[in-house]
Amino acid sequence: MAFDLSDKPVAQMAHKMATSHHSGIVRKYTDEPYIRHPERIVVTLLQNGETDQHTLAMALLHDCAEDEDIHGERMALGTITFGCGVKVRNGVAALTEPTRGNRASRKARYIDQLKAGPPAAITVKFADIIDNVRGIARLDPNFAKTYIEEKIQMWTALAPLCPNAKITELCRLTIEDELADLAADAKKRADKVARQQVELEALATEIANQSFRDISIF
Repeated sequence: MAFDLSDKPVAQMAHKMATSHHSGIVRKYTDEPYIRHPERIVVTLLQNGETDQHTLAMALLHDCAEDEDIHGERMALGTITFGCGVKVRNGVAALTEPTRGNRASRKARYIDQLKAGPPAAITVKFADIIDNVRGIARLDPNFAKTYIEEKIQMWTALAPLCPNAKITELCRLTIEDELADLAADAKKRADKVARQQVELEALATEIANQSFRDISIF
C-alpha cells in the first residue's frame, strides 16, 4: 500500500503491530489480506488532509482489540499503550465495538462510546465506514440494507463532532452512492421477479390450454 510513514514513528509502530496481528487473516467477501483494510483507511485519511500520526495509528490499530488474530487472541489495550501511547490507546478503545447485548443496543452504545472518546476516533470511524460500505450492495445485497441504515444513523449522530470536514462529507457521499446502488439492485431484482412471474403465468396458461385440447380431442 502506497503511503510514507517515515516521519511518523508512532504510526510506523502501529503499522508493524497491526500487520503482525492481522497476519494470516483475510477480509470477508474479498479474501484479501486483512491488513489492506486499515492501510486503505490511512490512504483515505492522508488524501483528505489527516496527517496526525496518532490518528493514523488509531486507524491502523482500530480492529486489533476487537478482532482475533490467527491464534484467537485480541490485542490488549495495554499492549497498544506500551507500543503507541495513551492517546492511541484511548482512540482504539473508543473504536472497539461493544460485544454484549443485541445488535441494536450494541450499535447505540457504540455511538455513545465514540461520542465520549477522542474526536479523532470519529474521523477514523468515518474513514472506516467509507472503506467498508463501498460495494456492500453488490457483495451482500441481503445484509446491505441493514448495514447502510446503521451507517446513516451513525453518521447523523457523529457528523457534528467530526473534526475533519472532508472525511465527514466523503463518508456521507459514499453512503449515499451505495444506497443508490442498493436501490438500483433492488429494482433490478424486482423486475426479474416480475418477468419470471409473467413467464410462469404464460406457461400455466399454455399447460391449461393443452389440457383442454387433449380433453376436447378425447
